[in-house]
Amino acid sequence: MTGARRFGSLLFFLLAWETASQLRLVPAFFLPSWVSIVQQARADFASGQLPADILLSMYRALAGLFLAVLVGVPLGAAMGRVKAVRWFFDPLVSIWLPAPKITFFPIFIIWFGFANMSKIALVFVACIFPIVNMTYLGTMNIDRYLVWSARNMGTGERKILWKVVLPAALPQVFNGLQIAFPISLIVTSVTEMLGGGGGVGATMMESARFADMPRVFVYLLVLALVGAFSMSLVTRLRGLLLHWHEEARAGR
Repeated sequence: MTGARRFGSLLFFLLAWETASQLRLVPAFFLPSWVSIVQQARADFASGQLPADILLSMYRALAGLFLAVLVGVPLGAAMGRVKAVRWFFDPLVSIWLPAPKITFFPIFIIWFGFANMSKIALVFVACIFPIVNMTYLGTMNIDRYLVWSARNMGTGERKILWKVVLPAALPQVFNGLQIAFPISLIVTSVTEMLGGGGGVGATMMESARFADMPRVFVYLLVLALVGAFSMSLVTRLRGLLLHWHEEARAGR
C-alpha cells in the first residue's frame, strides 16, 4: 500500500506537470513538457554525452566518499577508544562539522586546479566529518559488557577493536555513510557548476546559460534518479551486512 501511494503521488505530479505545460498555464521556458524532455534525453544519451557526464560525476563523488570512509572510520574508532586521539581531534571535528564546506572550493582550486582533484578533495572534506562523528558515537556507545566479556576470555586489545568494537559500531557507521552519500552528490554537482570541467553539474549550468531548458531538466531529473538509485543500493547493502542487527530482524 505504501508503494502504491508513493507511485500514485509521483504519477499525479507528472500528470499535473504535463497538463500545465500542454495548457500553457506555465510558459514552456520555465516548465518544458515531458515530450521535449524525453526527446532531449534520447538525443543526449545517443550522442554519449549523458552517460559520460554521469560516469564522470559519479567517479568524483565516489572517489571523495571512498577516501572519507578510508580515513574517517579508523579516525572515528580511534577517537572513541583512545583518549589522547579524542582529546586532539574532538575540538577540530566540533568546529569544522557545521562549517559550510563549499567555502573551501576557491582555496582548493588554487591548490589543485580546476580538474578532478579539487572536486574530489572538497567531497572528501564534506563527507569525512559525518562519518567520523557517527563512527565515534558508535564506538563510544557500544555495550561495555561485550568488551569486558572479550577481555575476560583473553582477547587482546587489537582483536577487540576488530572483532567487537567495529562490528558493534557498524550500524552507526552506516548512518554516517547514508548521511555522507547524498552530500557527496550535492558537493560534486555544485563544484561542477562553479568550476566546470564536465559532469552533470557543468552541463546543467552550461545549458542554463544558453536557455536550453529541456536539457537542464534532463540533467536535473537524471541527478535525482541517480541519487535515489544509489541510496537504495546503500540501503540494500546495509540490510545485507547488518542482517544480524535488531533493526534487520524488526523489519522481517
